Amino acid sequence: MELDYLKKTWDSTTGVGGSFKSDMMIDLTRKTSLDRLLGNYRRFADISFGMTVFSLLFLSNRLFPQSAGIWITLYLMAYFLTTGLIDSWLYRRLKGIDVCRMSVREVALTAIECRKRHHQCMFVLIPFAIGILYLLLFVGYEDLESAKIGAIVGGIIGGAVGIKKYLEMMKDYRILSKTDWTDDALD
Repeated sequence: MELDYLKKTWDSTTGVGGSFKSDMMIDLTRKTSLDRLLGNYRRFADISFGMTVFSLLFLSNRLFPQSAGIWITLYLMAYFLTTGLIDSWLYRRLKGIDVCRMSVREVALTAIECRKRHHQCMFVLIPFAIGILYLLLFVGYEDLESAKIGAIVGGIIGGAVGIKKYLEMMKDYRILSKTDWTDDALD
């Protein structure tokens, strides 16, 4: 009786070919919080460096007065170069985390440090981005109402997407730096 029960149980857990049922399979494509953070920073760095080069197109833009086009282009290039360098640094710092060799404390402290640097850089980059909107609205597009509306809508959409991404990344940082220690142990 027990042998029949074991055979029946085994057959219910394996398919015809001897493989596990799909709901019991381990998902090897699932990404960890560290993988998601690394992917975000890598993507952001690539986009930022690409936009640094793309910003050169503003030099030939006839919508801006000549002197304003140069300043807007330089400002955009400085912004995107800065964001690219920051994202590259954070990517390299997080890439240095080796969960097999590092202790939980080292992983958590590295994640906490990167989260802190992320926030510090945001305090610099958000006013920088507001400055870009200011330049586009009041210096660049002096007479074009549709371009001003486009800049405002782009700023709102960019802000919404940025906030959503920020919240996702902070969730990943919380998971990565979650420990059983008290906050006093990390200071």
